[in-house]
Amino acid sequence: MKPILLLIILMLNTFSLIAEPNEDFIFSASQNNLEGMQEALAKGADINAVDELDCNALMFASMFGYVDIVKFLLANNVKPLTQDISGNTALLYAAQNGFTEIVELLILDGANVYHKDDYDRNALHFAANYGYLDMVKLLVEKGIEIDVKNKNDNTPIDLASMNMEDEIVKFLKTIIDSRKFQ
Repeated sequence: MKPILLLIILMLNTFSLIAEPNEDFIFSASQNNLEGMQEALAKGADINAVDELDCNALMFASMFGYVDIVKFLLANNVKPLTQDISGNTALLYAAQNGFTEIVELLILDGANVYHKDDYDRNALHFAANYGYLDMVKLLVEKGIEIDVKNKNDNTPIDLASMNMEDEIVKFLKTIIDSRKFQ
């Protein structure tokens, strides 16, 4: 084997050995595998490690609705404000997928309810768009901006209206109308 090829193989193997605990940790979180996460942490994984798209374990747990994993991560001081390459946070992933309990846990732990992704969408844009009325109510209660526009110039109420989410449209209009008289 040529020395340069041997050196490249050695470098690749060394890199994979270094990266493995973090990769195992994130993968375990994405599979709802708390035991695998704990094993990876024992091997030196960083609880705030990110993958190649800057997603961390909390984002995957929030995306897939793994409440126990989210609770474990938050109890162990994972950063709820981390953003991936598109500006998404764990809060936005939970909102996109309808996991109201996780949204509430994240907000209670300091997630920024006002955060917008690279397309200027906040959690309410997602909740309204996909018809998650309970989440819409929670986000409004927590003070989220209702009339903020995304890059397509749509507000959450516009998205709800386009998707025939009539209960959400009615609820948001009631909130907007009540604020006009305050």
